[in-house]
Amino acid sequence: MRDDAFLPLLLGTRAPVPAQPPPPERPALEFPDLDAPPAPAPAAPVPPADPAPDREAEMEALIGIAREAGFADGLAEGERRGREAEAARREAGLDGLLAATLSQVDTALARMRAEAEEQAEAFALLLLRSLDLALPLAAAREAPAMLERLLQLLGPVTEAPAGAVLRVPPALLEQARARLDGTGLPVEADPALPPGDARIAWRGGGLALVLAERRAAIREAMASLGFTDEEIPS
Repeated sequence: MRDDAFLPLLLGTRAPVPAQPPPPERPALEFPDLDAPPAPAPAAPVPPADPAPDREAEMEALIGIAREAGFADGLAEGERRGREAEAARREAGLDGLLAATLSQVDTALARMRAEAEEQAEAFALLLLRSLDLALPLAAAREAPAMLERLLQLLGPVTEAPAGAVLRVPPALLEQARARLDGTGLPVEADPALPPGDARIAWRGGGLALVLAERRAAIREAMASLGFTDEEIPS
């Protein structure tokens, strides 16, 4: 409490009443002005300004997009290289398979040629041996035809040298005499002549069909084909 609060009491006076503020005036009743123009429409609220962009977040997003794009590109490139490598591997495999197949074909053809040559040689040897063995029988069977060729070599019988005599194997005697009947050429049997041989002899010369010579010609032909002496019939 202030020291001067008791001063009025001491002076015998009443302390002044502090001034009170006047009561507030009651507002007057206001009527709207019907003739007044309409109040302007309130202005549209201004949207709040966009927050400042987050550069770091944008950079992270761009990095993520680039990473995904790079991953996709790398995956596509890897798949492409893988397909190329697989195609190259298959092509190399096909080339190897083709080369192996051609090698097998060449080997098979070489073996077939060798076998064919062996079979041809064996067949030729069998044929020549059979021919050589059949010559005596064929000579006996074909004796008249052979005799005919001998007479053609001699020429017309009327021009035969004086003293010419036809000598044939005994089995051919009758056929030879029937063929030369009336020609005046004597025909004699010669037991020393094997089947297939015949001879016309005259003084100082003669002509002959010799089976041994024909067989020798066969052996010579076989030797020219590469057959050995053991393989050639004697």
